[in-house]
Amino acid sequence: MTRTEAHTKDDLRITSKYIQQKLRFLLEQYNYICAVHFGEHKYSLAIEYYEKAIEIGTTSLPSDHPTFVQMFQSMAYVYKSIKNHSMALKYFRKALEIEKNRPKLNHALLFEIYTHIGTSYESMSKNSKALNQYKTGLKHGFKMKNQNYSRIHAVQSAIQRCINRADQLTVKSTKKR
Repeated sequence: MTRTEAHTKDDLRITSKYIQQKLRFLLEQYNYICAVHFGEHKYSLAIEYYEKAIEIGTTSLPSDHPTFVQMFQSMAYVYKSIKNHSMALKYFRKALEIEKNRPKLNHALLFEIYTHIGTSYESMSKNSKALNQYKTGLKHGFKMKNQNYSRIHAVQSAIQRCINRADQLTVKSTKKR
């Protein structure tokens, strides 16, 4: 390799590293803008900027990077806020898929994601699916280092609510016979 080729290779490596840093900085800025729009209840703008942030992320980060978990969760919160639960579920599942496959499980985050998936299903009156998600989330809740007992209790209450609804449906269907 000639000296010029070596310099060119070094220049390309440095330039590539610089571009990656700038893309990550831009990604952080987009996430900040998204959070501001979400906080101001400007949901369509939040969605637009989250989509751009995700697009930037795909060019600058590996597909299993923890930043995607945060972005997908945030996008899901926006959709949940506008009561588009099917889209919220789509993004919660994307976040879950990445988080479940990480070498070291973050039980607190998994607890949170499963719980939100459960509330989305419950909002759609899909109580059996909600119940399964709540139960899975609760397993992670009990594995958290710093257990949030009020959140765990809230999920236990949600589980009981789903069971009660299922019982009510069973009673109604047997009365019709």
